[in-house]
Parts: sequence; C-alpha cells; structure tokens
Amino acid sequence: GLPAQTRLEEGRPFGPALLTGSGGQSPLPLYGGVLYPSLPFAVQLPGLLDALGESSWAFAPWPPNCPSGLIVCFQAGVLDAEAPPGVALSNALLGVTP
Repeated sequence: GLPAQTRLEEGRPFGPALLTGSGGQSPLPLYGGVLYPSLPFAVQLPGLLDALGESSWAFAPWPPNCPSGLIVCFQAGVLDAEAPPGVALSNALLGVTP
C-alpha cells in the first residue's frame, strides 16, 4: 500500500485539532456545520495547528487487502472560540481506493 497525507489550512493559529476518518460518509449536522465521516470513526488523529493555522497528518500505508472502490472520508475539527459553537469543521475530503 501507499502512504497518504492530508493538510489543513486557514484554521485558528495554535488551535487544537482532530482529524477524523471513516470508510464512508453519513452527513450529520454538528456545530453549525456538517460532519461527513460515518460514525464510528476508523481514524482519529489529534494535532495542533501552527502559527499560520496549518497542520498536516500523515497516514500509515493503506492495507494491501483494502477493497477497491471503498469510499474514504476525512474531516478535521478545530477548537476555535471565534466559531459560533466553539468548534470549526473543515471541508470534507472524499476519496475512492483504486
């Protein structure tokens, strides 16, 4: 399998973040936005945004037995006192395994 990486930009500088991911999507209204990864999350990776409000997460290689055509969904949440509910959600990132 190949390694993967995703990047978050334009978040709150030094904001604590959590990248979530799952093998599918199930839109759920949350924190004034929409959470797309299906529950329960298969991936939960904490992070801390830098002074520019950016962070990246690297993943272990995809398992070689991962089925072709699997929809994967990732989305980050950042604690942000300026966001109405105190949490800002990123756009969702969808992909399909080859």
